[in-house]
Amino acid sequence: MSAQDRAAEAQVRAFILLRLAGQIYWSPDSDLNERSTPYRLCIYQDREFYRQMRDFLGGREVTGKPVELIQADRFDDLGRCHVAYLGEVSQGDIERILRAGLQQRTVFVGSSRFSAAAGLHIRLYLGESDTFDIEINQSAFAAGGNEPSAAFVKLAGKVYGAVEELNGGHR
Repeated sequence: MSAQDRAAEAQVRAFILLRLAGQIYWSPDSDLNERSTPYRLCIYQDREFYRQMRDFLGGREVTGKPVELIQADRFDDLGRCHVAYLGEVSQGDIERILRAGLQQRTVFVGSSRFSAAAGLHIRLYLGESDTFDIEINQSAFAAGGNEPSAAFVKLAGKVYGAVEELNGGHR
């Protein structure tokens, strides 16, 4: 991909990550339900995408809330995020996230080919036809008491996890 193509891809990814908070029915326990809480979005170990995201963000709000963009360099940082973008995360890192139970506090978005299938919430990747493809793991959402909106699930190319496992009944 050319530098221009990568920049365009980063903008689309940034747009999706900003809109994601409004596509989730958050657990009643989530502090995102409080008016004064900003939407905390973490970018894990990808300084270039963090800079692109910061530039794209400007003063935008999400669902009427300011966005707190966080550069997360360690796993410990991820537990304070509402959404964490991991990019090309390894299978070992996914296993560490699951063992630590981080998916119960944070919605994880990865680009690795096995992200959603292995237990993370969302796989977001550029498909062969230069379109973004989305995979969703409903069981991962249910583990945190959250649920993706029906409109968001309809965007998914593949959905993992049984609908019966979901909390909330917002189908």
